[in-house]
Amino acid sequence: MTRLRRSVRREAALPVIGAIVLAYPPVRSHRAQVSEPAAVALGTGIGFVLFAILARERGLPRLGSRAVAAFPFVAVRAAAEECVWRRGLLLALAPRLGSGGASAVSSFAFATAHGLDQTARQFTVRAALGAVFAATFLTTGLLGAITAHSVYNTLVVGALASRSVERR
Repeated sequence: MTRLRRSVRREAALPVIGAIVLAYPPVRSHRAQVSEPAAVALGTGIGFVLFAILARERGLPRLGSRAVAAFPFVAVRAAAEECVWRRGLLLALAPRLGSGGASAVSSFAFATAHGLDQTARQFTVRAALGAVFAATFLTTGLLGAITAHSVYNTLVVGALASRSVERR
């Protein structure tokens, strides 16, 4: 099986798994500590701040048509990941490990799921992102975590798209 086919299957499988996790009631209930509008506002701010910290030498990208067109796909993928890693795994482990331990395990799993061929720095960054998304989930609920993850990923797509345009 080619690498592209495996990648496409993995990309298609995650939203399905996320929908399944979302359809079942969580093992442990979790209530957001803020309202939904506040969760969206906080998630948006967190996504921008994460990107600004990690791309400090490049600055914020121009969100061209590629990033705008990719947003629905980026948002669905981010929502699926948050359903799997936060609503699924974190809430399932929290009764046994506590919120901190469950956040650490879900962040490690999140980073690992992004590829075994990544460098130590990439793994560390992804684990740290997972920890921030876990903390966002615990304070703002699923909506805030999905928003933060979607905004961050959209900015990354925008940065990568603008970089590829600059190289031409």
